[in-house]
Amino acid sequence: MRPAATTSIAIIAFGLGCPRPSSPPPKTHVRLVVVGAAPSDSMLWSCRTWGDYLGLSCGFEDSGQVECNRSWRHDHQICQLTLGLVFEAGLAQKIGHDAESDRDHRTARFDAMLLTAPVFRFRVAITHELGHLILDTAEHTKTGVMAGIDVMLSDDDKALASRTQ
Repeated sequence: MRPAATTSIAIIAFGLGCPRPSSPPPKTHVRLVVVGAAPSDSMLWSCRTWGDYLGLSCGFEDSGQVECNRSWRHDHQICQLTLGLVFEAGLAQKIGHDAESDRDHRTARFDAMLLTAPVFRFRVAITHELGHLILDTAEHTKTGVMAGIDVMLSDDDKALASRTQ
Protein backbone atom coordinates (compact mmCIF):
# COMPACT_ATOMS: atom_id res chain seq x y z
CA MET A 1 0.00 0.00 0.00
CA ARG A 2 2.71 2.43 0.91
CA PRO A 3 4.63 2.24 -2.44
CA ALA A 4 1.48 3.10 -4.40
CA ALA A 5 0.82 6.21 -2.33
CA THR A 6 4.41 7.38 -2.72
CA THR A 7 4.22 6.90 -6.48
CA SER A 8 1.00 8.91 -6.73
CA ILE A 9 2.45 11.82 -4.76
CA ALA A 10 5.59 11.83 -6.93
CA ILE A 11 3.54 11.91 -10.15
CA ILE A 12 1.34 14.74 -8.87
CA ALA A 13 4.36 16.76 -7.69
CA PHE A 14 6.15 16.37 -11.01
CA GLY A 15 3.08 17.26 -13.03
CA LEU A 16 2.09 20.40 -11.14
CA GLY A 17 4.89 22.45 -9.73
CA CYS A 18 8.11 21.32 -11.35
CA PRO A 19 9.38 23.07 -14.46
CA ARG A 20 9.78 20.83 -17.46
CA PRO A 21 13.04 20.87 -19.35
CA SER A 22 12.75 22.85 -22.56
CA SER A 23 14.55 22.01 -25.74
CA PRO A 24 17.40 24.33 -26.66
CA PRO A 25 16.76 26.84 -29.44
CA PRO A 26 17.80 25.63 -32.88
CA LYS A 27 21.34 26.40 -33.98
CA THR A 28 23.07 26.48 -37.29
CA HIS A 29 24.70 23.07 -37.66
CA VAL A 30 28.14 22.47 -39.14
CA ARG A 31 28.19 19.07 -40.80
CA LEU A 32 31.64 17.66 -41.48
CA VAL A 33 31.92 15.28 -44.42
CA VAL A 34 35.26 13.46 -44.35
CA VAL A 35 36.88 11.88 -47.42
CA GLY A 36 40.10 9.85 -47.36
CA ALA A 37 40.07 9.30 -43.57
CA ALA A 38 37.79 8.17 -40.79
CA PRO A 39 35.88 10.89 -38.92
CA SER A 40 37.63 11.59 -35.61
CA ASP A 41 37.13 13.27 -32.26
CA SER A 42 39.91 15.73 -33.15
CA MET A 43 37.98 16.89 -36.22
CA LEU A 44 34.86 17.40 -34.11
CA TRP A 45 36.88 19.15 -31.39
CA SER A 46 38.32 21.54 -33.99
CA CYS A 47 34.85 22.37 -35.28
CA ARG A 48 33.58 22.96 -31.75
CA THR A 49 36.37 25.48 -31.15
CA TRP A 50 34.53 27.75 -33.60
CA GLY A 51 31.08 26.38 -32.79
CA ASP A 52 31.26 27.14 -29.08
CA TYR A 53 32.27 30.73 -29.77
CA LEU A 54 29.80 31.35 -32.62
CA GLY A 55 26.87 29.38 -31.21
CA LEU A 56 26.98 26.55 -33.76
CA SER A 57 26.50 22.83 -33.32
CA CYS A 58 28.96 20.44 -34.97
CA GLY A 59 28.75 16.84 -36.08
CA PHE A 60 29.16 14.31 -38.84
CA GLU A 61 25.43 13.73 -39.22
CA ASP A 62 22.94 15.51 -41.43
CA SER A 63 20.72 17.79 -39.33
CA GLY A 64 17.93 17.88 -41.89
CA GLN A 65 18.13 21.69 -41.99
CA VAL A 66 18.23 23.63 -45.24
CA GLU A 67 21.77 24.19 -46.55
CA CYS A 68 23.24 27.58 -45.64
CA ASN A 69 23.65 30.12 -48.40
CA ARG A 70 26.77 32.26 -48.73
CA SER A 71 25.37 35.05 -46.53
CA TRP A 72 24.07 32.81 -43.73
CA ARG A 73 26.04 34.62 -41.00
CA HIS A 74 24.97 38.08 -42.18
CA ASP A 75 21.33 36.97 -42.45
CA HIS A 76 21.41 35.10 -39.10
CA GLN A 77 20.03 31.96 -40.74
CA ILE A 78 19.40 28.71 -38.89
CA CYS A 79 20.69 26.21 -41.44
CA GLN A 80 23.23 23.47 -42.09
CA LEU A 81 26.72 24.35 -43.27
CA THR A 82 28.19 21.27 -44.93
CA LEU A 83 31.98 21.34 -45.04
CA GLY A 84 34.22 18.79 -46.72
CA LEU A 85 37.49 17.63 -45.18
CA VAL A 86 39.51 15.80 -47.82
CA PHE A 87 42.76 13.97 -47.03
CA GLU A 88 45.17 13.34 -49.91
CA ALA A 89 48.53 11.59 -49.88
CA GLY A 90 51.34 13.81 -51.19
CA LEU A 91 49.33 17.06 -51.11
CA ALA A 92 52.15 18.98 -49.39
CA GLN A 93 54.54 18.13 -52.23
CA LYS A 94 51.98 19.30 -54.80
CA ILE A 95 51.00 22.63 -53.21
CA GLY A 96 53.93 23.42 -50.90
CA HIS A 97 52.04 23.28 -47.57
CA ASP A 98 49.97 20.83 -45.50
CA ALA A 99 46.50 22.20 -46.17
CA GLU A 100 44.36 24.59 -48.17
CA SER A 101 40.72 25.59 -48.25
CA ASP A 102 38.34 26.34 -51.10
CA ARG A 103 35.62 28.61 -49.72
CA ASP A 104 33.55 28.49 -52.92
CA HIS A 105 33.26 24.71 -52.63
CA ARG A 106 33.30 24.68 -48.79
CA THR A 107 36.10 22.15 -48.81
CA ALA A 108 39.47 21.92 -47.10
CA ARG A 109 42.20 19.62 -48.37
CA PHE A 110 44.86 18.19 -46.07
CA ASP A 111 47.98 16.17 -46.65
CA ALA A 112 47.23 12.64 -45.40
CA MET A 113 50.46 12.67 -43.37
CA LEU A 114 48.61 14.91 -40.87
CA LEU A 115 46.58 11.84 -39.89
CA THR A 116 49.68 10.45 -38.17
CA ALA A 117 51.08 13.78 -36.98
CA PRO A 118 50.97 14.79 -33.31
CA VAL A 119 47.42 15.68 -32.23
CA PHE A 120 48.29 19.36 -31.68
CA ARG A 121 49.60 19.76 -35.24
CA PHE A 122 46.57 17.94 -36.66
CA ARG A 123 44.16 20.14 -34.68
CA VAL A 124 45.98 23.35 -35.63
CA ALA A 125 45.57 22.51 -39.32
CA ILE A 126 41.92 21.41 -39.05
CA THR A 127 40.85 24.31 -36.80
CA HIS A 128 42.61 26.85 -39.04
CA GLU A 129 41.07 25.60 -42.29
CA LEU A 130 37.63 25.28 -40.70
CA GLY A 131 38.03 28.92 -39.67
CA HIS A 132 38.47 29.91 -43.32
CA LEU A 133 35.34 27.95 -44.28
CA ILE A 134 33.07 28.90 -41.38
CA LEU A 135 34.04 32.59 -41.44
CA ASP A 136 34.18 32.58 -45.26
CA THR A 137 37.39 34.57 -45.30
CA ALA A 138 40.94 34.24 -46.59
CA GLU A 139 42.18 36.52 -43.80
CA HIS A 140 44.80 35.51 -41.26
CA THR A 141 45.59 36.90 -37.83
CA LYS A 142 48.85 37.53 -35.97
CA THR A 143 47.95 35.23 -33.08
CA GLY A 144 45.81 32.16 -32.43
CA VAL A 145 43.98 29.81 -34.75
CA MET A 146 43.97 31.97 -37.86
CA ALA A 147 47.69 32.55 -37.51
CA GLY A 148 48.07 28.78 -37.74
CA ILE A 149 49.90 28.55 -34.41
CA ASP A 150 47.28 27.58 -31.82
CA VAL A 151 44.07 25.61 -31.30
CA MET A 152 42.44 28.11 -28.95
CA LEU A 153 40.77 31.25 -30.25
CA SER A 154 42.76 34.41 -29.53
CA ASP A 155 41.36 37.92 -29.25
CA ASP A 156 42.55 38.41 -32.86
CA ASP A 157 40.49 35.37 -33.97
CA LYS A 158 37.42 36.66 -32.15
CA ALA A 159 37.84 40.12 -33.72
CA LEU A 160 38.11 38.48 -37.15
CA ALA A 161 34.94 36.49 -36.47
CA SER A 162 33.13 39.72 -35.53
CA ARG A 163 34.34 41.50 -38.68
CA THR A 164 33.20 38.72 -40.97
CA GLN A 165 29.59 38.60 -39.69
